[in-house]
Amino acid sequence: KGMATSQEMACVASRLNLEWSFDVDTFGICASAHVLLYGSHIEISMDQTKRWNIKKRLRRYWQKELWAELFETLLNLDDVTQIAIGSRPKSLREIRRKFEHFLSTKTKELESLLKHQHRILPRRRLE
Repeated sequence: KGMATSQEMACVASRLNLEWSFDVDTFGICASAHVLLYGSHIEISMDQTKRWNIKKRLRRYWQKELWAELFETLLNLDDVTQIAIGSRPKSLREIRRKFEHFLSTKTKELESLLKHQHRILPRRRLE
């Protein structure tokens, strides 16, 4: 929905005129997750504690803690190095591990939901 300007799609380091490397990739993960969750481009802002957050609220039934940690970790910079916290392999692995653990506990439910989606989707692609 709508168009995102280049400034809106800039990673935090770029917005702050700092050097960036993996920050672009971690911001891309956040932007992609945001589109999947909300169906719209990501919008972020800095709070009073100088932490970056998404503007939209996470819904309580979306496993709020998991998504909040993903956005918090991948959007914010380390106070000392000014590099994206989420660009550290350990941070990314830890987030992935938590998501994988959650999904592994919901196997039956996910399977059921995917089968339902398969049934309601059109069989042939509309041209």
